[in-house]
Amino acid sequence: MTATKPINELLNMTPEQYEDFVFERYMRWCESKCDPRRPNDLQQLLANKSLSSWFINEFSKLENDFAKMVTNTHSYLKPPQINSLYNAITVQAYEHFPKPLIEAARKIKIINNLN
Repeated sequence: MTATKPINELLNMTPEQYEDFVFERYMRWCESKCDPRRPNDLQQLLANKSLSSWFINEFSKLENDFAKMVTNTHSYLKPPQINSLYNAITVQAYEHFPKPLIEAARKIKIINNLN
């Protein structure tokens, strides 16, 4: 079996760009799970280490599926096709959420220090 390239290379990104890209995905995922009636909801979800770890783990599974698909066809696909395939696979992360972790994150008190 051919060794897979790092995801950032498959997406033609630097490691820094990729890190920012994944964080943006996490932030969008948290936004999609927010309750608009709760003013600190996004902050509580974003700051929760357990929730972040869960998301990264689940997102990595999807990225591994992507990498397996692309490894054998990478030389035949153009960058827009690779990006489209990546998006089609990783968008599945938005279908899943760990209700107990989200509920636990919402119980954490956020202290706004504006001094």
